[in-house]
Amino acid sequence: MSDHAGEPPQGPTERGNDGTFCPQCGAPASEEDRFCRSCGHALTAGPTDRPAVKPDPPTLVSTAPEDRPGTRRVIGLASLGALVAVAVAALVLVLAGGGGDDPKPIDPTVAARQHLKAPFDEQMRQRDSLFAIERSYRSAMKDTNRTLRKYRAADKDYRAETKRISDQFSVAYDQCAHTNVPCPTPDYPDPPKVPDFSDQIKALRASSSDLENLRVRLAAIAPVSDLRVLYTQMITSVESLKDTADHNADVLDEAIGPPDGESDAGTINNGKLATLRTEQALPAIKAMNQAAVELIRKMGLPLSSYDVPGGRDLDTHDNSVAV
Repeated sequence: MSDHAGEPPQGPTERGNDGTFCPQCGAPASEEDRFCRSCGHALTAGPTDRPAVKPDPPTLVSTAPEDRPGTRRVIGLASLGALVAVAVAALVLVLAGGGGDDPKPIDPTVAARQHLKAPFDEQMRQRDSLFAIERSYRSAMKDTNRTLRKYRAADKDYRAETKRISDQFSVAYDQCAHTNVPCPTPDYPDPPKVPDFSDQIKALRASSSDLENLRVRLAAIAPVSDLRVLYTQMITSVESLKDTADHNADVLDEAIGPPDGESDAGTINNGKLATLRTEQALPAIKAMNQAAVELIRKMGLPLSSYDVPGGRDLDTHDNSVAV
């Protein structure tokens, strides 16, 4: 027969000898116990005649996986793997065009306008400067050609009148050359004076200087690839027009000998004047104009907003609309 016969069985839900429980874990406790035999909680229970207090819900010791040794690293790796999987899935959706409504494709003309409008407008301002200089150059050459035409017409009339008089008195001249008959002395016209081209030469030199300054400004620009054709043709136009202005100023300087006094008509070298250049820059200007038109169309902008072929012609004295 067991020594413990008749003793009540002990267990985690058994009431203590004095009917008290541990307020922490609910295990049976005795009044003499200072600490719970089960969880070690400090016991402050008083005498047995004190009203029984319902113990607080026991605070369960966490048995979550992260509290067990070695499990936090596993959970962390699992979480990281999950995040990577989500990111990959999102990327696949984006690449496949999934994930809800399909995004609206970007209009290429809108994209071109956003990318090119500002640098294009800057180059078009430089183009405006070129045509302002070209108008000055063409004005100087227009004055030169008008003055030359006027002089040549006067010289032609002079030569025609001189020949007429000579023909009229040709017989008398022949007689006086072979007899003692006095030679006739008709009134011949004075030859026209060679015009002064100093103002035109000065204007051409000024145009050349302005074109060189513009060339320096353009050289400091690094154009985007889509504007390179426009930029290259603009540089070529500037350099070609400058070369023409320099050449024509030199020709006028060398071919014209202005009158020296009232009785001197001056000298003119028509052979040298024949080398004056006209529109050597025009091919490059036309190519520049075409490049500008193509860019305007690429950006979906109206030609009417620009001084280009097919658009508006702000001044008929330049080649801004030449094609």
